[in-house]
Amino acid sequence: MRQTVVGCILLLAALVVGQGCSPDAADDPAAARLAAARTAWLAGDYARAETAYQGYLKDFPQASGRLEAWRRLADIARNVRGNPGEAAGILEAALLEFYKNDTVKDDLAAAAAETWLQAHEPARAVEHLRGLVAETRLPPERRVRASLQLARALRRLHEPQAAMAVLRQCRASGLSPAAVAPCSLRLAGLLLETNTPDEARALWRAVYEDGTVDAALRASAGFSLGEEAEARHDRTAARTWYEAVRKIYPNPAVIAKKLDYLRQ
Repeated sequence: MRQTVVGCILLLAALVVGQGCSPDAADDPAAARLAAARTAWLAGDYARAETAYQGYLKDFPQASGRLEAWRRLADIARNVRGNPGEAAGILEAALLEFYKNDTVKDDLAAAAAETWLQAHEPARAVEHLRGLVAETRLPPERRVRASLQLARALRRLHEPQAAMAVLRQCRASGLSPAAVAPCSLRLAGLLLETNTPDEARALWRAVYEDGTVDAALRASAGFSLGEEAEARHDRTAARTWYEAVRKIYPNPAVIAKKLDYLRQ
C-alpha cells in the first residue's frame, strides 16, 4: 500500500513538473502550431507537417521557430519529394529573412549551395559559394569545404582554370598545410586532368610527406602517386608508392590487389 502511495506521489510530481515546463497551447497559438508540425514530422506524416510549417510561417512572422520551419520545409522538398531545386529555393527564401544573422546566414548559404549542386544547378551554387569562400569569419574547415564545393561547381561548368584558381587561393589563404591538404589533393587531380603531371606529383608528394596531415589524406596522396606512376607504366614507382601507403590506406584489399597485379 505504501509503495502504491509513493508511486502515485512521484507520478503526480512528474506531471506537475512537465506542465510547468510546457507552454499552454491555448495561450500560445504559435507554439501550438509548431508543436503540431513537429508531431506530424516525427510521425512521418510529412504532408500534414508541411501544411503546419507553411501555416506557421504565414501566420506568425515574428515567431521564434521560423528557422526550424524553413529547414523542415526544405527537408521535405529534398528528401521526401526528391526535389532539391525546390528545397534550394526554400533555403534561399530563409536566407533573405535571416540575412542579418551572420551565423545562420552562412549555414543557409552553404546548405543552399550544396542543394543546388544536388539539383545539377552548379551556376546557382557558385553564387553562394563565392561569398562563403571570401568570408574570413568562417572557421578554417568551413572555408576549405566551401573552396572544394566551389571548385567542384566550376568544374561542372567546364571551367577548370577557374576551379584551379579557387584551389590555389585556398592553399594561399594562410591556413596550415594540414588544413588545406584537401585543396592540394583536388588541385593535383585537376592538374593531372589538364596535362600538368609534374606539378600534380609535387603536390601529392608534399601532402604525403607532411606528418601533420591526416593519415587518410596522406594515404590518398600516396595512392594517387601510385596510380599516376602505373598509368605511365612505371611499375617500380607504382609498387613503391603502394607499399608506402599499405599500412595507412583505408582499404588494404585494394592495395593488395594492386601489388599482386604489378608483380605479374
